[in-house]
Amino acid sequence: MTEELQKAMGDIFDARVPGPWLRTPAGDEFSWLSPSLGPWFAGLQERDAQLRSWINDGAPNSYWMTGFFNPQAFLTAMKQTVARKHKWALDAVDYDVEVKEMAGAQAVRAAAEEGVFVHGLFIEGARWNANFKSRDGKKGSLDELQGKQRVDSLPVIRITVVKASAAESHANSSSVYMCPLYRYARRTDLHIVFSAPLNTLV
Repeated sequence: MTEELQKAMGDIFDARVPGPWLRTPAGDEFSWLSPSLGPWFAGLQERDAQLRSWINDGAPNSYWMTGFFNPQAFLTAMKQTVARKHKWALDAVDYDVEVKEMAGAQAVRAAAEEGVFVHGLFIEGARWNANFKSRDGKKGSLDELQGKQRVDSLPVIRITVVKASAAESHANSSSVYMCPLYRYARRTDLHIVFSAPLNTLV
């Protein structure tokens, strides 16, 4: 038995994810980071289920974005599709987000007409208050957490692109918070995907 295999078996015995399952020999991220083996394996099964369903049944109505190794590439493909449809230049568009009233993927009955629906996202330090209605008629807003809660799940959101000038105008509104979206619960530029403009009360 090699030293590497012996170490991997020791990691599995201690419920840790073996290093070669996480990173390449060069140190690049190979799969996804997880604090222990149980959540890592559950993530593997969920990723496998999403991709198999996609292959066998066609594109899903809503995507589990957490399950993508490279969510930036997924969003770039969506950006190209929408920009091509409107004959917009790629450098002249930016992301726009709409939080829907659907709690999970099962509630999404059809794919988005433009852009994509995504689910499985969480927000730290705030919650989504679906009952709030702003003066411009938009429903839902960021709100303070209740009790000792630190993290809350977001409903299904629709991500699309709009002209950069419209996105900038929206982002500069005093009632909008540019919420950074990370691949992991680690606030570093290494894991950031994009910033989502969310309505806010706080």
